[in-house]
Amino acid sequence: MYKKTTWKELENDVNSMYDYIRVMSRAVDFKGVWGPPRGGLILAVMLSHRTGLPMISNLRYLNDYRPLVVVDDIADTGKTLEESRKIKDNIIMTLYYHKQSTVIPDYWVHEKKNEWILFPWETEESTK
Repeated sequence: MYKKTTWKELENDVNSMYDYIRVMSRAVDFKGVWGPPRGGLILAVMLSHRTGLPMISNLRYLNDYRPLVVVDDIADTGKTLEESRKIKDNIIMTLYYHKQSTVIPDYWVHEKKNEWILFPWETEESTK
């Protein structure tokens, strides 16, 4: 069983993330936005456009642009986000957070239950 999300829902969720970044920006001078390939890349592009922050595409520069806004579609196991958590001052944001994740995001939009989340950029074959 899976939950299919829409582009409209994604737009609303990204707006929620943007609002959080605006509030955090009062205390933190973010230098960029980074998202891991696939799930985080689309979010990073969308948030880079909304915030005016540069999108960082090369992992080698993650330390040079601290603090960063790190975004991903989901913190499920946490493995994708573990290295980002080690970099001081970064904030981590996800659309979904599952309690089993080894990384607890600073901000998440939805709590993931046990269903597979099908994002608008994915195909139904990815649920198999």
